[in-house]
Amino acid sequence: MKLRAKLLWLLVPPLLLVLLLIYFAAQSMLLAPQDKQDERLLVAEAERLRALLGSTFERDANRLRQWAQALPGAVPAAFPLDAATLGRSGFDFIGYFANGMRRQSWRPLDLTTLERPSGVRPFSLQALHEGAEQQLVRLLQAQDVAPPAQLLAVFRVPLIIVAVDTARSGERAGGVLLAGTFMDRKRITMLQQQLGGELAWLPVTSEQQRPALQTELMSIGNRKVVDGRHQSIDLLFHDSLGEPQLRLQLTRERHLYLEGEQQLTIFLGVTFGLICLAWLLIYLALNVNLLRRIARLHRELLAVAGSAVGRRLTDDSVDELGTLAREANLVLDRLEQNEARDRVILQAMRDGYFELDELARIASVNPAFCTLLGYPAVQLLGRSFASLQAPQPSSPDIASVIAETEPGAPVWTALRCADGSIGQFEMQIFRRHSAAGRLIGYRGVLHTIS
Repeated sequence: MKLRAKLLWLLVPPLLLVLLLIYFAAQSMLLAPQDKQDERLLVAEAERLRALLGSTFERDANRLRQWAQALPGAVPAAFPLDAATLGRSGFDFIGYFANGMRRQSWRPLDLTTLERPSGVRPFSLQALHEGAEQQLVRLLQAQDVAPPAQLLAVFRVPLIIVAVDTARSGERAGGVLLAGTFMDRKRITMLQQQLGGELAWLPVTSEQQRPALQTELMSIGNRKVVDGRHQSIDLLFHDSLGEPQLRLQLTRERHLYLEGEQQLTIFLGVTFGLICLAWLLIYLALNVNLLRRIARLHRELLAVAGSAVGRRLTDDSVDELGTLAREANLVLDRLEQNEARDRVILQAMRDGYFELDELARIASVNPAFCTLLGYPAVQLLGRSFASLQAPQPSSPDIASVIAETEPGAPVWTALRCADGSIGQFEMQIFRRHSAAGRLIGYRGVLHTIS
């Protein structure tokens, strides 16, 4: 990977970290308060629902009381009620209970319109009547006065019960007049329109008992998050004996949370775009101010490596790269000085000096080497050193001698001179290695022993 790509990708982890930190900070600073506000609004709606149902209970109780007071004679004598009278009352049934006396009148009901929790098994109209009567008897057996308005569950069907004492002014209470109205889908629809949420009747489980601090017949449970978009809260109904009956679940959207989430998404999108723009600007700044300078230094170093004497790095900025270029120029100055000194020494020495590559081919020689053998330098460069060896039966191959001889050990060999004569020479061979330790050739010193 090129340096440009490395520098570019090095910015990715911190940018992603910044985005994550922004996201979690926004979650705690923006979405959490919005969620709390949604919870408060939902509890307020539950309070409103309880107030609506309470006003319904009170209205039904007043209507029953006015209906009882409007009767011309004793209440028991009015039973059985005719369909017109019962229809004008607005109740699904009216009953009278006193000293073991039970009298009830029911108007025709359509069971398909009744609101009931899911999973309730089908039942008949007669079973519904008997179930309602059993619930009323259970309430009246525990107390000798009219129970408060409340909601009962008959086969898990919500039933609003109101009751009044039938005592006239100055008389002893002679019985209790009760009236009931089943919650049908029409009433639930009206409540949903007023609340702006969904209502569902559910059975009470052991986990939804009345809160310890609430003793009303209608108590509000804890708020629950249904999913990412909805929340719910339960309105728990108990009868006057304290027994759980039903729970009404109010489900609403988390409007403020969803709006905050949408705003957060837009904010993160804009932030991501700005970060990408900053990323691009940083990349361009690196490319203009840093990477181009590094590329220019690289080209100038390649030119210096091509034996261009006197070439130097031109970057003189007052920063790390400028300091590096100046230090490199000092090193190049010292290298050129050392090369010039070594060249003078090699030119002036009487012994022959030569350098071989890893295949024992001649790479460079000094004038003394050419003088000893009589060859011009142009004929020696690139030639195998073994080709200079004079053929002798007892003489080992010079290539193997060069490779196997200990560095600096003297080696005697016979070499063919340019005039065809054979000269006896002594040489010392040293190995040349790269910075990585790889063998890259040999260097040696040659002098005659003829």
